[in-house]
Amino acid sequence: MSEISYEAYKKIKHLRVVLVLTSILFIVQMIGSYMSDSLTVLSSAIHSLSDFIVIVVSYFATKMANNKKFSKDYTYGYKRAEMLAALMNGIIITLVAFEILKHAIERLGDEGHVEGDTLIWVAIISIVIKSVSIFVLKSHIHDSLNVKAVVIHLAGDVVTFITVLISGVLIMVLKVDWIDAVISIIISIGLLYFSLKLLRDALYVFMQFTPKGVDLEQIKMDLESINHVKLVFHMHAWKLNDTDIHFQGNVAIDKELVIEEIEDIIQQSKNILLAKYGINHSILEPELYREEK
Repeated sequence: MSEISYEAYKKIKHLRVVLVLTSILFIVQMIGSYMSDSLTVLSSAIHSLSDFIVIVVSYFATKMANNKKFSKDYTYGYKRAEMLAALMNGIIITLVAFEILKHAIERLGDEGHVEGDTLIWVAIISIVIKSVSIFVLKSHIHDSLNVKAVVIHLAGDVVTFITVLISGVLIMVLKVDWIDAVISIIISIGLLYFSLKLLRDALYVFMQFTPKGVDLEQIKMDLESINHVKLVFHMHAWKLNDTDIHFQGNVAIDKELVIEEIEDIIQQSKNILLAKYGINHSILEPELYREEK
């Protein structure tokens, strides 16, 4: 614990708890599948196995990302590991969503028997465990795209199992099997929407696009309003992970100043970047302004 922050320690601990819960759910669903010979319950177990893989990837990526043992070869450590995990999780969620959509469409014309009572008790247990998992992780969704990917996956599962529960009741009461396929199609489309959005956000960071909320033109105006700053140019802003925004730029000063005055200008600039734009890592190169620039 001494090597990582308390918040990172809590995130890793909470992922570990969710990993255990998911493992328990997988075992319960496999037992239910064996007892009922239900393909639907077996599919739920396979889906939980995909959850397990997603969470394992997120768990180890979070541990790597918060490893503070930097070296001359890895000057950023493993800070991008969480983003790589988010990208992988987005791909997994997308594939699972397409698979659900495929099977749901195929099931529309299938008149096979579905065990309604088995669906009900498996759905109830699944909803409880998935909801507890979301509650455990909810405090981390705003500071970790990686954990957000896991929560999106779990939230999609909760909605899925609510559908399974409703389907189980309808199948038992009305003897209508097709309702399960119809709602599954709707859910899979929703999962695709969220997974593609997650992929977009992860790629946005990997491609080092300017972070949302960082307006380079406004930054230029703000910094040039500082006394003796004549021009700000060669600006670059990017995100290393979910929380670290980096900025680099040149600051041209209108006259020769002593080192203390230059340091004061740089510090004022950094204060503006942090307070107004959340940029917590900035490199500003001061130089004397020349007309030809």
